[in-house]
Amino acid sequence: MWDIKWLVLVGLAGCTGTVGGENAGQAGGSGGSGGAGGVTNGGSGTGGVILPRGVPLDGKPEFFRVVRLTHEQWENAARDLLQLPQASGLSSGFSPDPPDGKFRNNEKSLYVTKTLWADYQRVAEQLADQVCKDPAALARLGSAQDTAGFIRKLGHAAYRRALMPEEEQRFSALLAAGVEYYASGNAFADGARVVIEALLQSPHFLYRVELTAKGQRLSGGELATKLSLLFRDSPPDGTLLSSAEQGGLADDEKLKSAASQLLEGEGARPIVDRFHSQLFGLSRYSSIAKDPARFPTYVAATLNDSLERADKEFFNRLFVSGQGFRDILTSRLAFVNDASAPFYGLAATGMGSALSEVMLDESRPGFLTRVGFLAQNATLQDPDPIHRGVDITRRLLCKELVPPAGVIPPLPDFVPGQTNRERVQAHTGVGSCGGCHNTLINPVGFAFEGFDAVGMARTMDNGKPIDTSGTYDFGNGPTPFKDAAELSALLAESPQAHGCYAASLSEFALARDVAGGDGTMIAALQDASIDQRRSLKDTLLTIVSSKEFTTALGGAP
Repeated sequence: MWDIKWLVLVGLAGCTGTVGGENAGQAGGSGGSGGAGGVTNGGSGTGGVILPRGVPLDGKPEFFRVVRLTHEQWENAARDLLQLPQASGLSSGFSPDPPDGKFRNNEKSLYVTKTLWADYQRVAEQLADQVCKDPAALARLGSAQDTAGFIRKLGHAAYRRALMPEEEQRFSALLAAGVEYYASGNAFADGARVVIEALLQSPHFLYRVELTAKGQRLSGGELATKLSLLFRDSPPDGTLLSSAEQGGLADDEKLKSAASQLLEGEGARPIVDRFHSQLFGLSRYSSIAKDPARFPTYVAATLNDSLERADKEFFNRLFVSGQGFRDILTSRLAFVNDASAPFYGLAATGMGSALSEVMLDESRPGFLTRVGFLAQNATLQDPDPIHRGVDITRRLLCKELVPPAGVIPPLPDFVPGQTNRERVQAHTGVGSCGGCHNTLINPVGFAFEGFDAVGMARTMDNGKPIDTSGTYDFGNGPTPFKDAAELSALLAESPQAHGCYAASLSEFALARDVAGGDGTMIAALQDASIDQRRSLKDTLLTIVSSKEFTTALGGAP
């Protein structure tokens, strides 16, 4: 409904699509499907390096100055801005956030298409209409008796900074012009409706914006926004923003203190869930399916959600109890309910679908022996050592595996007397496939042959004893292991695994690729994780107080 004069008035002209990098049209992008949401003139440290213990840092960060909010962040931002009792859920109708990259908050994944920009306009009009037709909802935001205060307060919350005088003037003009568009008989409601529509479509609301000069510490408001979006999936509340604007984040110790408060208790749950879910692919559990004739007790409609909730609870408990990366691979803590307990050889808990905390035996250390991971990486009937090995190699050791050219042939049928391990080895351990399979994939995958396709323990396969032994080079020469428990213990002490986890957590916290310029920080995190048993929380606090997080690394705006 808005013409170009209105768009120019509120500063939206030219922002109807991608806000790209130096060679992507910059702020005048036309909204094509490619390109990320950002403005940059380049940053430092983009060259790839290999950490001393084998983890490659070869990403290509863009250091964008303007990064679109994820849909979850948009939901919370709109809720907080309009003081709604709960998130609207309207982002479910948006064009989905792209799944590109390891983490969905990566700057290069959050581009804006024409369709998404239309979604933003449609929903802005819908929310503004909803609020301004509800006298109580509108009264929470302001009144006709103080229109300047209404604009100043709402603009401050939307922009995550105080409005400049010229911005206040523009919104005042919009407020006055509201009756020309709606003429409902309530001039303040009409004007407020137009102002809210404009704010909800402003780049300052839809993007995380950094205007600090290159090489300088980000402003208090910019740091508060960056922290809160990372740790709470929402913009900073009034208390944090006010504190930041008064110097509350002016040095690293103050920043670390504020970050620690954001991470207290269950408030940290969203970041813990989001990071580990994306790192380990927990959302894949929803598609787990098993042969009902072979596994009649595996009821996907009941179990899949329980397994995902259980693993999220596992990671959350480790985080809030101050544990570190080693514990992900060695803790015997698990969460089960009546549906999942039997798959661990345990009696039903009597709690129905509610999860109960249990301690498993020595054969079940860490995340890699949990039913969700094992069942996800299995076929309808059999364990899948190939995918178990690939998952561990990629997600825990940061080794990229390039699929062979052409169509990958499926595993052949079993021959009489053949075990699953023998079938996989015979098919993958020869020819051009043998290089990766024999050294990287099969050894770690075979360690979990002691667990069947639904994650239950087994000792025999096709009439033969299970063989879970193997050898793997963790950087200090080939090291033998006898089973999944020994492999998990070796991974828990592997500098490569600690470095990979530190690099992944850094990528997530910085919301961009990590590269050579980040090597010093990530190597220090790797060493602290190994030598000092640094907790997951302390590792995060170290990242957010680093210059990589606090400094403007992109070009001058």
